[in-house]
Amino acid sequence: CSPKTAMAADIIFFNAARWAITQQGTPIPRTSSLAKWLSFAEKGTILKEFVAAFPEVGALSTEAEEPTATAAAGQGKKGAAAAGSGFVVPNAEEIERRRLEKEKAKAEKEKAKAAAAAAGTDATSATEAAPSAGKKKGSAPAASAAADGSSSLDIRVGLITDIKNHPEAEKLFVETIDLGNGEIRTIVSGLVPYYKAEELLNQQVIVVYNMKPKALKGVNSEGMVLCAGPKDGDARVLIVKPPTGSKPGDRVSFGGKPIPTEKVAIPGGNKMMDLLAPLHTDETGVVQWGSENASINGSPLTVADMTAAPVKRSEER
Repeated sequence: CSPKTAMAADIIFFNAARWAITQQGTPIPRTSSLAKWLSFAEKGTILKEFVAAFPEVGALSTEAEEPTATAAAGQGKKGAAAAGSGFVVPNAEEIERRRLEKEKAKAEKEKAKAAAAAAGTDATSATEAAPSAGKKKGSAPAASAAADGSSSLDIRVGLITDIKNHPEAEKLFVETIDLGNGEIRTIVSGLVPYYKAEELLNQQVIVVYNMKPKALKGVNSEGMVLCAGPKDGDARVLIVKPPTGSKPGDRVSFGGKPIPTEKVAIPGGNKMMDLLAPLHTDETGVVQWGSENASINGSPLTVADMTAAPVKRSEER
């Protein structure tokens, strides 16, 4: 503000201060700011006479400076000691101490933030590494299946007694299959692109028996029909048919091993897919599990027109 404005403000303040002291008995705070102002006023050429006219106010000049000096002398490392109720201006030492404390606090905060970020990265890496390790472990289905062996598969002859199109999927058949001993199951197969329904009706097929039922487009499928197809492309797919003379319920043996008499367990999770992975036909069309030839009642299981090809579940087509 301009000198004239400042002067007018000074006069108003002096007048208010005198009235507060003489009429109301209100104490004036003894602060360093007031002391500086009074000192300025006393040294001013224009205000000298005005201040002299109000001794009650002018007397505050020396009184206000005393607590400031006392406070400054009493400041230690913590500074900011008060004299009376007045505010104390920190000295240079106190200002430097506070600055260093702020810098230290800021540095510690940044350090803690960096440590937290590093910990978060480690946790994320560990989380991402876990699935990767799991995938690596499960990336060798052949090794996993080899440990269980072909004896973990229960594969049987079935007879399709009824077949119709799936109401919700144009590429799927819903088949009623007789598995012998009065057992009838419903199985969903993706054979519509390769067969007409009448071509499959009353045909014998090879069925994976020990698998957990699952819903395919709303229809519960209680097994799977095995087919052979080329490695690349699916222009031609053939169902695997049992040898002549087979009957519903006959079981497939691998490597000439005897059929186990005990019930074969249903594999959990994706283990069934691992067990089926080694199935294929050799160069002569004989179905094999790994290097073990498949047979039913001593007769080889073959797909003569599909050699050196994977044997897969029909809904994969």
